[in-house]
Amino acid sequence: MIRNLIIMVLLLSCNLTLAQQIPDDRLQRVYEATVRVKCNGGIGTGTVFDEDDRYYYILTNDHVVDGGNYPVTIEYNKKHRKSGRLSAKVIGRKHTKGLTFDIAILRLSKLKVSDTLPVIPIGTDDPKLLLTCGCQAGAMPSVQQCLVVQRIDNLVKYSPTSLPGRSGSAMTDVEGKEILGLVAWMTGGENSVGVAMTGSSIRDWCYSVVNAVRTNNMVLVRELETKSIDGVVQLPTDTFLIPLAREEDSIPEFGDSDK
Repeated sequence: MIRNLIIMVLLLSCNLTLAQQIPDDRLQRVYEATVRVKCNGGIGTGTVFDEDDRYYYILTNDHVVDGGNYPVTIEYNKKHRKSGRLSAKVIGRKHTKGLTFDIAILRLSKLKVSDTLPVIPIGTDDPKLLLTCGCQAGAMPSVQQCLVVQRIDNLVKYSPTSLPGRSGSAMTDVEGKEILGLVAWMTGGENSVGVAMTGSSIRDWCYSVVNAVRTNNMVLVRELETKSIDGVVQLPTDTFLIPLAREEDSIPEFGDSDK
């Protein structure tokens, strides 16, 4: 109880000075790199982390794209204007029990995008104070500050936890320069905290997927140790994690093919 109160006080003091700490252009870059991901009636969040001449590459959770079995669309915001729904293709999935990964990579054709989207690369630093930018309840992206309270292997626990719709949100440094984590779960119980994969644990795999698809024209890279991502995932430390719920979307999905 006392620890949670201390965390809340620290976060409040941090949020009061957020505008002074981070220039508007950097916050805007984070907002515009963040997209809504819609799949099979649910909504999550993704972040543009790489690009080439033809495509943008977007980082999100495997449970957000429902295992890659359904059409996926994304929406982005540019200068406070929301795009239409744009179809994206799942090109990489990694979901494992032992090290606890829940990653999906999407490819979006630049032919469908009328704007230039910023790219936030994946980094490997591990600061205590981070930002998450997500589409809570399917709304426009919003920034939330969080404190890392514990590190376990490739995971970090943070507070406050993220809410539905923010699954797949990137965790960045406070200046929004690099992706340093990927939001995916929360712990159960009364004092729930968020749990994310570290940037250092996902970076090499994410870029290797992009390179494999780009150079070898592969359709889908998969690394799965379980077919089901529902329910509870158990860590070696006997900490139980629950995938963050996808915000339900009442609008049917109609996606055209990837180009």
